[in-house]
Amino acid sequence: MLTTDTFTLWRNIVLGFVAGIALLLLLDRITNNSSRRRLMVILTFLGGLFYLLEFVLPPGTTLGFLPAPADPTRDNALSPFISTIGSITLVIAGFSFGLGLLNLATIHGRNILGQRSGWHNSLAFFVAMILMVISGLFRGEYASLAALYRVLFEGLYQPLGASVFSVLAFFITTAAYRAFRIRSGEAALMMGAAFIVMMAQVPMGMMLTNWLPETGWAANLRIEQVSNWLMTILNMAALRAVAFGIGIGGLAMSLRIWLSLERGTYFGKDS
Repeated sequence: MLTTDTFTLWRNIVLGFVAGIALLLLLDRITNNSSRRRLMVILTFLGGLFYLLEFVLPPGTTLGFLPAPADPTRDNALSPFISTIGSITLVIAGFSFGLGLLNLATIHGRNILGQRSGWHNSLAFFVAMILMVISGLFRGEYASLAALYRVLFEGLYQPLGASVFSVLAFFITTAAYRAFRIRSGEAALMMGAAFIVMMAQVPMGMMLTNWLPETGWAANLRIEQVSNWLMTILNMAALRAVAFGIGIGGLAMSLRIWLSLERGTYFGKDS
């Protein structure tokens, strides 16, 4: 049976969901495409500005219209609102997830109603989704649903994930074969590095240089030492360069989204 706390939680969830839908419908009625765009631009800018100021303002900073922080040695005037803004972000993310689920339900529902090719896969989607949602939400209340959840998650979902991952190994093998075909000097260099790293992982490969001493300058020529040098020096330098480039790209994309310069599904439309 549902406890009082669980009932209160579900009541608040339902009321919040209904209130959110009502607010969205109200905004849809009283605004047009141009005003919605301006509202999204303003809210996006204010949200980004809040996190930026909370990060850059030094501890102890006070703002005239906000109360002083409880711990001025660590927080500024905006720090107490981090939890509230984070909760709002989670609610927005939940609505986004709900829209994605609604889109999937619409697509698969049309497949079933129209008896399109592969409609049985769409039916399996609905059955799996409903069973997983019900058993996942109420497994703590009913032992039978807890058992069903274990069957679905541990007996079906995890083995299916492992099966898909194992199939990917064959695609990786074929991709490696195409990539390692020596057609240029760069391909030969990559092939040589890959050969050294792979051979250093198996006993047969380490036997190739097992006759070299384990100490002294000659020990650096052992295949496991060469592989370690390739992985920790050359490979790590390349990975850090890639990560640095990704960071710069992420910063540029964040600025474009914050300033509403990025054109997408909604902002690409005419105002």
